[in-house]
Amino acid sequence: MKTVACLLFLTATADADPVDAPATPATYSLDVGSHLRRFGDTSAAIVATDQLAGVRLTLGRSVTQAKVAKRDVDVGVFARYVYAGVGGTMFGDLETSLSQHLLGAGGRVDLPVKRWLALVAQAELGMARTSLRVTQDEMTPAADAHWAPYAAASIGGELRLTRGKRLDISLGLDFGYLVTVAVEPRALPGDRPEEELSIATTFAGVGGLDTRGFTSSMSLRGRF
Repeated sequence: MKTVACLLFLTATADADPVDAPATPATYSLDVGSHLRRFGDTSAAIVATDQLAGVRLTLGRSVTQAKVAKRDVDVGVFARYVYAGVGGTMFGDLETSLSQHLLGAGGRVDLPVKRWLALVAQAELGMARTSLRVTQDEMTPAADAHWAPYAAASIGGELRLTRGKRLDISLGLDFGYLVTVAVEPRALPGDRPEEELSIATTFAGVGGLDTRGFTSSMSLRGRF
């Protein structure tokens, strides 16, 4: 009887899932959050005094883990898309609409402080498409858009809300700075004739439009 009992115990122990076994480390992540940018003392502040506001989508992948001060630091890469816009006035009676698309990629480092809290540092490079539209009463809208490189870096924290075997959900908050190469949009009327059917003319410009500024973002992150 002792032998049978011993065999039953060993079989049950081998088949049972360990309660305290660590979950498999998440490999991919998807972030959905906000993007706010305060222009400060730049030329974009002349076009719009409010913050540039929009949405940020990020797809990430964990690359490796390293030991730093006896802590598991997660190092990963990500691809990011941002759309943001703002309206304002210029020279008193000109209504302006400024929008920007960002396409970039970069690296991310997660340093756990507690089981439920981590410090996060991010850096990225990419291209920004900046569009400016100017109108006045019933006038024909004038608009132009240009692509230019950008770079950004941020630091923040991540609060883990749930922890599971297949999915982790966390809330992130980060602050940083974004630098863009200034573009020079021209006031091109929306109903101008085709170039081959008209005499080439030079329209007014607003000079270099610099949209750099301090950024902040709150995002919901799923890791799987």
